[in-house]
Amino acid sequence: MIFNNRFTAGNLLADKLEIYKNDKELLVLSVPRGGVVVGSQIAYHLDTPHIAIVVKKLSAPHNKELAIGAISSDGSKIVRWDLLSKIGISKEYLTNEVLSKKKAIKILERKLQGNDLSSEIIKFKKYVLVDDGIATGATILAAIRQMKSIKMVGEKERMAGLILAIPVIAKEVYNKLSSEVEEIVSLDIPDNLISVGQFYKDFSQVSDEEVIRLLENKI
Repeated sequence: MIFNNRFTAGNLLADKLEIYKNDKELLVLSVPRGGVVVGSQIAYHLDTPHIAIVVKKLSAPHNKELAIGAISSDGSKIVRWDLLSKIGISKEYLTNEVLSKKKAIKILERKLQGNDLSSEIIKFKKYVLVDDGIATGATILAAIRQMKSIKMVGEKERMAGLILAIPVIAKEVYNKLSSEVEEIVSLDIPDNLISVGQFYKDFSQVSDEEVIRLLENKI
């Protein structure tokens, strides 16, 4: 399935989540930057609050699209140690990449003033966690770990009330993440997913300014 853009994907996901419309116990959380575009449409159609959960991909040195892991704003970290060993990435590189992404997270969080993740999560009982696609699962898993930490749910426990809403997700990752959440709502689950961008006609970069605008409900 090929989506015109992230807005289209968000609208299609919103249709599949219609049962949650006007649910006062529901919060939409989106991974910036692209995930916020998708999440904005879901939150708009469900008439639900919408905040960002800031997570950054840890990238391989010679291929920034290849995720060797991910880190969230609270330091929750996912590292694909098998991949590091396979392609020969040093621990020194990983350390520097983690520090770099921590700085990037702080910069983005400063821009998202008023986006108080912990206090917002505690207010609600149900959650829709959104990104624009999942190839390896590292980024979304770091986000799930952070949410579990806030809700005091064990790392290996399924988090009740947590729904993943993802336009496209690799089948292998879908199977792995199914034990982490209550439900995964997706529009396409391909056997092979090399790049999320291949499932979009328009997969252009999203600016911080657009993220802020969308989180302020300025659709």
